[in-house]
Amino acid sequence: MTLLRNTCFATAAAVALTVGFAANPALSAQVDDREHGWCNVVTNIQPENVIRSSSGKAVIQDSSYPCEPQMAEEPEPEPEAPESFVVYFDFDRSNIRPDAAETLVDVLETAEMEDVDGYALTGHTDTVGTAEYNMALSLRRAESVRDWLVDRGVPSDEISVAGRGFSEPAVPTGPDVREQLNRRVEIVFQ
Repeated sequence: MTLLRNTCFATAAAVALTVGFAANPALSAQVDDREHGWCNVVTNIQPENVIRSSSGKAVIQDSSYPCEPQMAEEPEPEPEAPESFVVYFDFDRSNIRPDAAETLVDVLETAEMEDVDGYALTGHTDTVGTAEYNMALSLRRAESVRDWLVDRGVPSDEISVAGRGFSEPAVPTGPDVREQLNRRVEIVFQ
């Protein structure tokens, strides 16, 4: 018995096989076309199953039926990205603004609900000024957020601090561009 995966190919093969019926009347094939939505498509290519269409071509009578819906395997869930928050700063400043303080209160509340083990603080700047100056400013911003959290009870050994200067902008700009969204500290739970 021959297993054929494509009904177009199977039909062509069946027509070609009909020539062999004279020599071997028990010749048969099993057709399975799951790729096109048909399951257990079985055609025993016996002389009585091959008929002629109105165009004179050989056509196979078959017993095909649609596939039963198969349950797809559940994909592995993507690991959740650590929760993160962003606080913004005024130009050339590292003090905590009132809107930043509101975000930091949300950080503390969320950390309490999620039993957070640590905080990674990364400071950033816009592109105004030298690379050295902005690296120091980004670090001061991250330290300012750390101090705010420590003042409210977060142990300092649970907080890591880093500065990136203007090397990782949230909004790419040219040099010497004041961009509010780049003057930030990103807070990621660990």
